[in-house]
Amino acid sequence: MPPPNWTAITVVGALLTQGAAVVWIVSTMTSDIKYNRGSISEVRSSTARLAGDIHENDVTIARIDANVEAIRAAIHTIVAQR
Repeated sequence: MPPPNWTAITVVGALLTQGAAVVWIVSTMTSDIKYNRGSISEVRSSTARLAGDIHENDVTIARIDANVEAIRAAIHTIVAQR
């Protein structure tokens, strides 16, 4: 029986190890992508809710400003009549 070709055995072992590492990395990346898709969806819906809340706050502030201006005008009218 001839002696084993250690170079060939080493190359095959290295290729098998590298192949296993590639499979593991791709599996991890796929898992991360699935997780990130869920996170992106949550962030989008949260951002949409936040935009709606901001719009409601802007409308409320505009109404308050309009009421304050009306009150100022009424006070000026009352003061001017005295």
